[in-house]
Amino acid sequence: MAFSNLSSGDTTTFLSSLRWNAKDAKFESAVRVQGEDGWDTVITNITEPLKSKGFLLDLAATELGWINFDERPISLNLAHHSFPMPVNGDKDNINTKEGFRFQIYLPKELADGEPVREHMSNARSYVINIQRFHSLWVGEANTPARQSGQEVARVVFEPTNYGKVRPAYAPDYTIAEWLERPSDWPIQEFTPPAPQPQPVAAGPNLDFGKTPADTDGLPF
Repeated sequence: MAFSNLSSGDTTTFLSSLRWNAKDAKFESAVRVQGEDGWDTVITNITEPLKSKGFLLDLAATELGWINFDERPISLNLAHHSFPMPVNGDKDNINTKEGFRFQIYLPKELADGEPVREHMSNARSYVINIQRFHSLWVGEANTPARQSGQEVARVVFEPTNYGKVRPAYAPDYTIAEWLERPSDWPIQEFTPPAPQPQPVAAGPNLDFGKTPADTDGLPF
C-alpha cells in the first residue's frame, strides 16, 4: 500500500528530510545525493546546533495517518489533518503505526542548500508529544504575533526520554518566536483523499481547526 493515499499534491518532488532518532535522541539531516552508482543518502547529526538555533515549523500543514518505515519505499497512508483519518489497510502489520508528517525549515547554515525538509515519525513517544505541542500551538492563537499574520513558529527543543523499558526520546518543543514564512518555502496544497469503502477509523485526538479551504489557509 506504499503511497496509496498520499494527499499532498505534487508527488514528483522528493524533499530531503530531517529525521528524529528516538533511540539516541538525535536530529539527523538526511540529504539525497546522486553519485555514479545512483542515489545515496548522506546522514549528518545536527542535534546540538539545532538545540540553540531551532527551526521553523508550520503545524497547520500536518498530515496524519499510517507509516511503515520498514517497507521500501516507505509506506505512507496520510491525509491532511482536516480530512478524515485514513483507514489502516495494513492493520495486521505491526510495523504500520499511527504517525504524522509536516515540513520544517532549517537554518541556512545547517541546510546544505535545502532548508525545506520533510519530517515524519511514527514513534509513539513522539506522536504523543506532538499532541501536547499542539495544545501549546493553539494557546498562541490570539497573541499579537499571530494576529498580525505571522504563521510559522521558530521552535527550540530539549530531548526527553518517555521510555519505561528502553529509550524512547521525543523532542519537547518550545515556541521561541512567530515569524513570517520565508519566501522560498511554498505553502503546501492538499487535496482530499479518495473515498474509502471502510468506515473511517478513529484517529489521534487532535483538532487542528479550520480546513485548507478557509480564506487564510491557517488553522486558527
